[in-house]
Amino acid sequence: MIMKMLCFHIHSSDTMKYSSLIDEGEYDYELHAFYHLDECYNIVKGYKNIDSNMWRNMIHWLIETHWRLQTLSQQTLFLCVNILQRFLSITNHILDFNKDKKKFQLVVLTSLMLASKYEEEESPLCVYDLEYMTEFSCSIQEICEMELVILQNLDWVLTLPTPYVFIHMNMRVSLESHDEDKIMEKMVFFISELGLTHYSIVGFHKPSLIAASAVYAARIVLGKTPYWNKILKNYTGYSKNKLDCCTKLMLQLCISYHREGHNHVLKEFSSVICVVLQHFSNRSDLRTLMNKSLGQQNLIMNSNVGHRNRGLFGC
Repeated sequence: MIMKMLCFHIHSSDTMKYSSLIDEGEYDYELHAFYHLDECYNIVKGYKNIDSNMWRNMIHWLIETHWRLQTLSQQTLFLCVNILQRFLSITNHILDFNKDKKKFQLVVLTSLMLASKYEEEESPLCVYDLEYMTEFSCSIQEICEMELVILQNLDWVLTLPTPYVFIHMNMRVSLESHDEDKIMEKMVFFISELGLTHYSIVGFHKPSLIAASAVYAARIVLGKTPYWNKILKNYTGYSKNKLDCCTKLMLQLCISYHREGHNHVLKEFSSVICVVLQHFSNRSDLRTLMNKSLGQQNLIMNSNVGHRNRGLFGC
């Protein structure tokens, strides 16, 4: 029944091709179908009191905090962003670090604590950790009250698919050998985390599309041809044309962040990623490559890419 309701279809002639590439568990196929259905019913429709600059600053600060803690997984980071997205879309909270640092930290860190409680098995954050992280500007009572406010606004629902779950599924099909596992995985997660900072990516694209675009962008950066093939299209449910807009934004963010020396996202990844990005950003045929792989739409190669809102490339 679930499979009949899916908005994408995997042709029977291709099933054997990709099934031989991946080692699926007994329920992986059903989970993939369920996640696609679940995200269709939980689409975030914009934010009430936050703009692209405020969103970027908030996620930069969150990624920096997540990296400093060391013990938290990537699942926790992605779920925290999802919690913030949904909470900010239905409340009137204005999060501006410069105007109200305490409120900013309270909402973001409480969301991170909730995500860690759900995802981490051994060392989730607790209220005492948050009290210390805010330099005791937020009391335990305030943290507990904010935790309750967030949960009530989300109807106590935390179990929603994030780009993380789709990335792992897509990676199985994208990888051709175990030798390239680490560099490809790091590049995909780097690009996807970079995408979290962009208002137009996380605010207007489904998690599955963000995950597929991250894989597509990583293959372009690493020169894995063909950049998108029939097996990836059938497995993810997205054709190349549907990914072009989001992938362009991701690639421009890679170029912009490397050239401007932003380290919020870069620092948790290996130096190999920095070297690859440097090589990619300095290619003399970069514009030709992106036009060839992503279509003929005009590209805007400037430092304002991180500040732009919905509407770039018609998205």
